[in-house]
Amino acid sequence: MNKIIMFLILTAFAFPAYVTFNVDMSAEDIEEEPVHLWMGFYWPDPGFAMTDTDGDDVWTVSLYLSHNDGIDGTYPDGSPYSPGTYQYKYRVGDWPEWDSGGGWEDITGQDCAVDQWSDRYVVVEATDMVLDPVCFGSCTGGDCQPGEIYDVTFQLDMNDVDGFEPATGVYVNIQPAWCGLCNPMSDDDGDGFWTLTLSMEEGIYQYIYLVPEWDEFAGGAPLNSGCDYVPGDVWPNYGFNLLGGDLTLDLTPFADCPEGTAEASIVTFDIDGVDDCGFVSVSGTFDAWSGWGATMDTNMEAPVAPGDHEFQVLCVDTLIPEWYNDIWAASTVLTAPEGSECDFDPTDENYNYGFTIGSETTLTVCYYAGSCEGTCEECPDLGDLNGDGGFNVLDIVTLANCVLANNCADLEYGCAGDLNGDGSWNILDVVTLVSCVLAPNCG
Repeated sequence: MNKIIMFLILTAFAFPAYVTFNVDMSAEDIEEEPVHLWMGFYWPDPGFAMTDTDGDDVWTVSLYLSHNDGIDGTYPDGSPYSPGTYQYKYRVGDWPEWDSGGGWEDITGQDCAVDQWSDRYVVVEATDMVLDPVCFGSCTGGDCQPGEIYDVTFQLDMNDVDGFEPATGVYVNIQPAWCGLCNPMSDDDGDGFWTLTLSMEEGIYQYIYLVPEWDEFAGGAPLNSGCDYVPGDVWPNYGFNLLGGDLTLDLTPFADCPEGTAEASIVTFDIDGVDDCGFVSVSGTFDAWSGWGATMDTNMEAPVAPGDHEFQVLCVDTLIPEWYNDIWAASTVLTAPEGSECDFDPTDENYNYGFTIGSETTLTVCYYAGSCEGTCEECPDLGDLNGDGGFNVLDIVTLANCVLANNCADLEYGCAGDLNGDGSWNILDVVTLVSCVLAPNCG
C-alpha cells in the first residue's frame, strides 16, 4: 500500500502519461504461456501481464509512467531516480521472481539493447505514447518469422577433471534462457569427450558448461582470456556468432580455452572529435554493446578477444541527471558515415566502425568520430627517438633524458622509446637501446 501511495505522489508531480507497449509473438511457440513486460523501475515486484484480445499475436499492456520533467523522484524501494527513462524486457511465462526461471527475450548485440542486461528502454514524453510493435527478441517489427536454423555442435573434454563422476552428466547452459540442466551432453563411448548438437536460429550466443551440484560458473571461460566472449565484464562465458551455416565449436577442456586460443589483446581507442563530450565511451560487439566497453575511466582501453569486432562511439551528455544509469539514452551515438569505406559491414543496416584482432597483443584503433578519418600518428622504428631513420647516441641521449624527466610520452617520437613493449619508459629501455646501438642490430 505504501508503494502505491508513493507512486501516486510521484506521478502527481511528474506529469504522467500512458505508455502502451506492444510485442509481436507470431514467431514464438508460446502455446498457452502468458507474455509479461518486466520493468526495472518496479524491481523486485514481478512483471505486468500483457493481453492479446484480438488474437493477432501482438501482445499489449499500458502503464502510467512519468516523463522527464527534470524533477527527481523516488523508486518504489525508496532509491532516488530522475523520471522519464525506463528500462524493460519481455518475458514468456508466469514467473513470480526475477532471478529464477527462464523465458526472457534476448536482444544482446542489437542497437536497442542497453547496459549489461541488454534491456530495452523508452524515454517517456509529456503525452500518451503507443510504441510500435517489435518482434520478441528483436529491435525491429514487421516480419517476425525466425531466421535460418543451423546445427551447432558443442564439444567438451572432461578428461583430467578432478572429482568428476560421469554418471552426474554435463549440460550446456545457453543465453538467453540460461535454463540450467536443460541441454544434456553425451559421452556414449566413455572416452571423456562429451558432445551435443542443437538446432539453433542465427544469432549471437553465450554459454557455459554445468555439472550438477557444482558451482554454475565452474565450466565457464577463464576471465579475460582469449575464449572469454566478452573479456572485461564479470561473466566468464564462452560465445559464438551463428551465421550462414552449421557450426562445430572447438573441443574445449572444462573451464579452459581450446588448444591454440590466442590471449585477449589490449585495444586502445584513439578517438578525436569528442572534445565537447562530457564523457566518452566506445561500445560494440567486444563488450556485448553494454555501453561501457572502453571509456575515459579505463584510458580508452579494453581487453578484446581475437576475431572481428564492430563498435560505435558514445558522446555522453553528463548534464542529464543520472546519465550513467542509461548511457545510451544520454549519448549522441557517432557512427561510420553511411556507405563509407569505414562501415565495417556495409551489407547490414548499421553503420559501425570495426577492427580485427589476430595474434597481436596490443592494437590502437583511431578515428575522428563520425568520419572515416584516422588520426593515429605513425611511430618510427623502435629506438629511433628523433625519427631520422637511424639508431645512434643521439637516440640514447634523448631516451635517457625523457626517462629522467618522466615525459617520454610527450615527445613527438616517444612511442619509439618503449623497446620492451611494457607500456612505459624506464632504464630497461635505455639498456636495450644502448645494447642494440653498440651491436649494431637495432630496428
